[in-house]
Amino acid sequence: MVSFDGINRVLNPIVLHLKRMELELNCPICLKLMDQPMLLPCDHMLCNHCIRPSTDDGLSCPFCRCSFVPKDLRSATHVERLLSIYKNMNSAIEGLQQVSSGIPDSSIPFSRTPISSENHTRRMHTHATENEAFIDQMDLSSPCDNGRDSNSDSLDRVDGNIIQTCAFCHSFRTTQASGEMLHYLNGELIPEDKSSQPDVLHVHRSCFEWAPQVYFSGETVMNLEAELSRSSKIKCGSCGLKGAALGCYVQSCRKSFHVPCAYEILECRWDCENFLLLCPVHASRKLPCDRSNSKKSKTNSGTEAEDEAWKSSFCSGRDLVICGSDLSKEDKLLLDKFAKLSGLTVTYQWEQNVTHVIAATNEDGACIRTMKFLMAILNGIWVLSMGWIIACLESGHPVPENNYEITHDVHGCFDGPKNGRIQATQRVASKLFNALAFHFIGFFEPSYKSKLEGLVIAAGGKVLNKSDLLKLSNSPSDSQTEKSFIVYCVDSVVARLEDPDELAVKAGAVLVRHTLFLNAIAAYDLHILTA
Repeated sequence: MVSFDGINRVLNPIVLHLKRMELELNCPICLKLMDQPMLLPCDHMLCNHCIRPSTDDGLSCPFCRCSFVPKDLRSATHVERLLSIYKNMNSAIEGLQQVSSGIPDSSIPFSRTPISSENHTRRMHTHATENEAFIDQMDLSSPCDNGRDSNSDSLDRVDGNIIQTCAFCHSFRTTQASGEMLHYLNGELIPEDKSSQPDVLHVHRSCFEWAPQVYFSGETVMNLEAELSRSSKIKCGSCGLKGAALGCYVQSCRKSFHVPCAYEILECRWDCENFLLLCPVHASRKLPCDRSNSKKSKTNSGTEAEDEAWKSSFCSGRDLVICGSDLSKEDKLLLDKFAKLSGLTVTYQWEQNVTHVIAATNEDGACIRTMKFLMAILNGIWVLSMGWIIACLESGHPVPENNYEITHDVHGCFDGPKNGRIQATQRVASKLFNALAFHFIGFFEPSYKSKLEGLVIAAGGKVLNKSDLLKLSNSPSDSQTEKSFIVYCVDSVVARLEDPDELAVKAGAVLVRHTLFLNAIAAYDLHILTA
């Protein structure tokens, strides 16, 4: 019999280094695997589509502001080959991971009939109050080499050399489609700090919620191991790996999918009320939600005129783009309903045209410090609680934002959204880090460091490497840069680094902790850095 512990011991370090390889191959602008990587004259490397004109004469690097012309660009063919090797390795590793769960076979017969909507509702209610950490969140206060996936705001955790993979889809990644990773021991949900115990089952939230035969008895999950055993014999119709628990609603159809794989297939149809799926072949068939919607059509037809009026009240004179930050599944459903009624654009990724960020808050009205939250402050746009969405839905028209503006984050920084918004409305609006330069030192995880550098650029500052920092100290007449800062990672082992104090003295720069750097942005207060 195969030793699953032995397989895990072999795979874990390989997956860890593969993860780090992925982080190095990510574009620092779009934070995704580089597509047609191009080498700039300043030695920075970006995706081809991430290089945009930014000067009258041609192009400039978004990091060091070095100007160049298109003919100076070179295609990084060696990196393209590395990307191809990485993708092949990643595919091979994911194929091996399917044998690592070690779940015994079961004689439970196969059935594609999903559990009742009531059970799923209770399931969602149980989890809504625990471990609400979704892919669109990234707490920027824990930076140092956390081994997370840079494709999103919230990155997968690597705990030492242990990579926790979902027992259904065999992936360690958390995405918007998969949801967070949950940990179960004997049917009980356990916290992440205890998830390394033996016999703990790791499952993505979506993979778990859409598994047809899993249900709750009180607070205990029932039939999870049997469902894992059943799905371990079924191949996914998309990726070909086993563990595909979600079958097509048409009983004669033999197509089954991992939930994250089905999410990527645009032709699939979903019934989110009853947790059912139609594969692309049977997408024209009716789902239970279609029948319930048809019964409501007569009732809803009388309100179409009101809906149009409600939609026009939002769209008149305002081009709003709403971005969700750290929202639970229930909040996302409410936001999607708001978008459908109002006709406004809703996104869960930061974009420059975003006008309102809607963030989840705790009982004290504080929000998680995400990349979207900080970018909203620097761009002077509204940062609101879900209360604004609820108030708009209840009133049937847009309500003033002021009463719903978030005042502080969970780290105790106050009035950042308001200060940033007021500054943006000034006749001569200056950015927070205008005429300031920053150099980052310490064991910052690469994708995290690129996010910090992105914040500097968004705030009007300049990012320097070590040599440029020392050159700047020898040019006191440079009127474009008034002051330089060295930002170091609090959590790194300073003894293993070049002494930051010595470098600060050489460069004539101010030495600050990365937490103060983030606090200055979160409060939109430069005095936090200079005090």
